[in-house]
Amino acid sequence: VGGSLEATKEIIESIGGSCVVVQVDHSDDDQVRSFFEMIEREEGRIDVLVNNAYSAVDTLSESLGTPFWEKPIGMWDQVNNVGLRSHYVATSLAAPLLIKSGGVADGRPTPLVVLISSFGGLTYIFDVAYGVGKAAV
Repeated sequence: VGGSLEATKEIIESIGGSCVVVQVDHSDDDQVRSFFEMIEREEGRIDVLVNNAYSAVDTLSESLGTPFWEKPIGMWDQVNNVGLRSHYVATSLAAPLLIKSGGVADGRPTPLVVLISSFGGLTYIFDVAYGVGKAAV
């Protein structure tokens, strides 16, 4: 599904689903935690979690062509904090709510976690830190 968050919500609701649209800064664990606390209060469970956050687009484009060993070590954190790490954080915080969702024994589909990566996990694109992070996802 492409487009805005509101367009995505409309599509989900048009087929009978429920969708909550909230902007969350995935570099801030407290915001992510607060989001899942809100979901627990309002919904009680999560059926599907999709991790697709990434924030280093500008960082990568500014350093294209520079060998990775000439980049600051902090490049790793800039590239993988929101992405690889934030996927782990969100999944950890969502796990109790996914478990509450039940599963086949309760007559509902098994909860699902989707991790979005890129072709950069299979072949070199942009940067070593990017490739390692995408391969890890």
